[in-house]
Amino acid sequence: MRFLLPIILTLLTFQSPNVYSTPKCGIEVLKNISSKMDSLSENDFHMFFGSFSPKCSNNVEFSEWSNELLFEALLKHPVLFINILPQQDKSFINKALEVLESPIHDGIDVSSTYAAVKKSQANTYTKDSILSALKTAGEKSGLILK
Repeated sequence: MRFLLPIILTLLTFQSPNVYSTPKCGIEVLKNISSKMDSLSENDFHMFFGSFSPKCSNNVEFSEWSNELLFEALLKHPVLFINILPQQDKSFINKALEVLESPIHDGIDVSSTYAAVKKSQANTYTKDSILSALKTAGEKSGLILK
């Protein structure tokens, strides 16, 4: 038993600090997500979602880049995104849906993102909420998404 405690402490020491906390408005988190975009894991999504905070609205670089990455993550990994979103706190879910309603620029492909979400097999309520947000974004750009 006395050997078990040092082993546990050693294992905990080697855990990534992001497992326990994610820096809010962290550009390093966005760099990490961007570099791994084609192979994001559930932990990556938790880290990415955990980096958002109301305080980030004052950080233009974070706000713009996180907006782009949110759309890209949803486009490339719709099922994972849709399944992990409900695990977040309600304020983040509302913020994420708000962001999806208002892409930061015209270069974001709302139509392709909408199509990817629509054809995904995922949580119906969350999927419907995201599709509704994307429809709003499309309407703002003059698109009719079905």
